[in-house]
Amino acid sequence: VPIDYDGLSANQSLAINAGGHLTINGAISDSNPGTAVNLNLTLGSHSPLIAGTTSDGDMTIAAPINLTAGSFTASGTSFNNANGAITAGAFSLNFTGAAQINADLSVGSMSTNSGSLVVNSPVTSSGAVNMTSSGAITLASTMSGTNFVVSAPSINVVDALTASGTVNMSSSGSVNLASTVSGTDITLSSATLTVSSPLAASGNLSLTS
Repeated sequence: VPIDYDGLSANQSLAINAGGHLTINGAISDSNPGTAVNLNLTLGSHSPLIAGTTSDGDMTIAAPINLTAGSFTASGTSFNNANGAITAGAFSLNFTGAAQINADLSVGSMSTNSGSLVVNSPVTSSGAVNMTSSGAITLASTMSGTNFVVSAPSINVVDALTASGTVNMSSSGSVNLASTVSGTDITLSSATLTVSSPLAASGNLSLTS
């Protein structure tokens, strides 16, 4: 069922939690975007707030979500936004398992913490991007933002990453840059570093391997 928050007269918050899996099949948006109202959305799968929480906690966003400049905060076991483009202010993910970005993101900032992360659709951030993972991070679609911080045991950049500010990538394992990375100052630190596409630093460039 779609949610239209046009009726709100001021910024509001909405929390949706599930003890197991959580799927959003209906669009969430403001049908009259001329009114400056933001919705702050918090989603939780495998939520400790629900009595009888199971070990299941997959979250699927299967419809578009447009919060104007409201925040999007989600947590659980795994995340997938196939068919669910998201427009928001601050965008935050905290998942113990795999997180996949499979539809466009247009956000004010981005912060992710996950068991692994794959970005398969374009991400446009008007602010900072911070991605941390206990597993591999693969950036397979274009990403843009101000300052980027990326930390994981394995980092693979397959499509262009464009920062108007700094880029800092650190890995205990490998960093593989198969597409252009650009920014002001670029700092790369890893046990193994492979660069097969241009690094465009308008300021300082630091490589440690």
